[in-house]
Amino acid sequence: MPNLPVLIFTGFHRSGTSACANMLNNAGLPLGKDLIQPHIANPRGYFEDMPAVQMHEKWLNDHGSNWQFHGEVEIHPKNSYGPAIKEYIAQRDRAGTAWGLKDPRLCLFLQAWNEALNGRGRFLFIIRSWQSCIESLYNRHSREITYLTNRSKSDLNLTFWKEPYRAASMWIEYNNRVIAFVRNNPHKCLLVTQKALFEGAPIIQLVNSLTNLDLNEATPHPFETKLINETASLNICLSLSNELKTKLDQTWNALLSLTAHKSTNESIEWQSNNPTSTSLSLISKNGTKQNISHESEETKTHQLKRLYLKGDGSGEKEYYKIYRDNLNRLPTNKLLSHYRFILSQCASTRMRLDLASRIIRHLEKINGIFIESGVDVELSFVPTLESQQTRLFPKNKGADKYRITGIARKCDWVITSDTFEPRTFITKLKQTITPQTIFLSLRDPFIAVSFFYEAVLPQLTSPFILITGSEDATIPNQVDKRWRCFNDNEKKIIQKILSSPNLIHWFAENLDDNNEPKLSPLPLGMVYPNYKDNCSIPIHSVPALSNRSHMVLCAHRERDGEQWITRKKVTQLAKNQWNSFCTILESEVLEEVFFNLCKTHKFVLCVEGGGLDPAPKAWHAIINGAIPIVKSSALDSCYKELPIAFIENWNEDTLSEKQLNLWIDKYTPFFEHADKRINILNKLGLEYWWNKIISKL
Repeated sequence: MPNLPVLIFTGFHRSGTSACANMLNNAGLPLGKDLIQPHIANPRGYFEDMPAVQMHEKWLNDHGSNWQFHGEVEIHPKNSYGPAIKEYIAQRDRAGTAWGLKDPRLCLFLQAWNEALNGRGRFLFIIRSWQSCIESLYNRHSREITYLTNRSKSDLNLTFWKEPYRAASMWIEYNNRVIAFVRNNPHKCLLVTQKALFEGAPIIQLVNSLTNLDLNEATPHPFETKLINETASLNICLSLSNELKTKLDQTWNALLSLTAHKSTNESIEWQSNNPTSTSLSLISKNGTKQNISHESEETKTHQLKRLYLKGDGSGEKEYYKIYRDNLNRLPTNKLLSHYRFILSQCASTRMRLDLASRIIRHLEKINGIFIESGVDVELSFVPTLESQQTRLFPKNKGADKYRITGIARKCDWVITSDTFEPRTFITKLKQTITPQTIFLSLRDPFIAVSFFYEAVLPQLTSPFILITGSEDATIPNQVDKRWRCFNDNEKKIIQKILSSPNLIHWFAENLDDNNEPKLSPLPLGMVYPNYKDNCSIPIHSVPALSNRSHMVLCAHRERDGEQWITRKKVTQLAKNQWNSFCTILESEVLEEVFFNLCKTHKFVLCVEGGGLDPAPKAWHAIINGAIPIVKSSALDSCYKELPIAFIENWNEDTLSEKQLNLWIDKYTPFFEHADKRINILNKLGLEYWWNKIISKL
């Protein structure tokens, strides 16, 4: 038994040691009987044995330090820890098997453990760049502060913003001890970078080779490459002295020189965090510390563990819902004042803005938004809203291949059409011969209309509502220039459908004529080509209109063909007659870039192109706090419910400084008044439009 190998497994905080421990545990390495419970910072668990963690923390506390040790005190010689370590080893050895121990604090006590294990110890280190580790610490502890967790009551969370050098000094102290130990014990040690680990380094094989263990090498990797963060806030870089950054780089290079497995690209990009007007408003006033709290962290921790054991990925989502519900119960004025009090304690304006922007992002994750009004902000919580959407995907693979999402998913029957065989397909979401709601996809508008009239309508013996959409083709005339118009026979079919005594009402995406009383427009909403289910509206704290440039954003695709002539005309107007107040994008940009531009402009031109509907651009503009400018059409009756600036035609006199000011006066309250803003966001949701549909029943 005394000769059984022991794997000491460590690395600086937020280096990926927990993810690696998860895999080692799954491969058959016992890591302790009293493992720390999962937490939102490590939803799948820390895999740290509580007695060992408490022992290490006590040693640090005895020296006037803690897990944030950064060289501020001298740690006693290694022999003072020997008896406690040997007692722990004896307790673990009673199981009669090889075992492992994981704790980031082990970096500080490596030689003591090495001597106590008397040659049995082997050491695995997961290393991560200083930029990524610090960014991850900032992210974790700003989340604790934002969500008022039990941990948030500790002053240690705010230390990183009170002392900007703290996290960097910690990283250096921990890793310098790793470097010294590895250089003195090279044959006992293995170093792997976090990025190499997540990219598939054969960690189990490497550990088996190092320790002579027989862990299961077929164990699946639990790592998600999407979790690799290759960016860090520029605020971190700018808050550190050049001397300290030089030490950090030297330490990182020394670690890499000792590393057995590393990625071909271990570089990190600095991400510019320009202060938003929202974060400026958040720090503009001082607050007072509030005596506010919510349900115990222990309750949420146990719930998180239970949810993750379900294995369906719902755990983290439900966990965030708990935070949202708990914070939503608190008086928002007190919560806002508490955040401002916390921010006032930061070391500098840069650090206040950094923490403010992180608080904003964490609140957005649980649908909390700051709504700006001038130089002040209100804090509100918005229910999770599934976005209105009419489009079905994937297209051009046959009518039977469509995923039923959005408004179609609400209907009793869904009839899909496509340009590939099979051309039509009926999905009966409700097994009934008397459907009340029917969605008809117009991916092939001519086939779809004829099929509905000839094959479906004769089956319908009771009242029903028809919803059409999922394509730019228009109803009832089909005026999109990329297709032919409906021929005389198809127009007669449409009239016969409208005159059916069982048709209660017809809601049409891209309505081109509003003179028929049974026809009403239905907005397109958002478009999700990856056919996600239950796509929620992204909730953001956006700058107030009064804090934006007095500019109109012109950013639309232009293609060849008659259908796109209007957009080309508007681009020329923006470049010439309107150039004093227009920003023109000459080429397509990433969606994120477009959204950020929306947040800095007061208006967005939503020029018809594919179809008549100004969405999804109109939806994007409103979500990001800008006023869409839209040409009046048969769709007006649904779009007039939103803060949209309507024009009669796209010509030189359409826009002027005077007209823009009139629109700003009219629509600013819908963006800067909390109740009005939330009401508008609700109108972007699927439930709002579905309720309008079924109100006709």
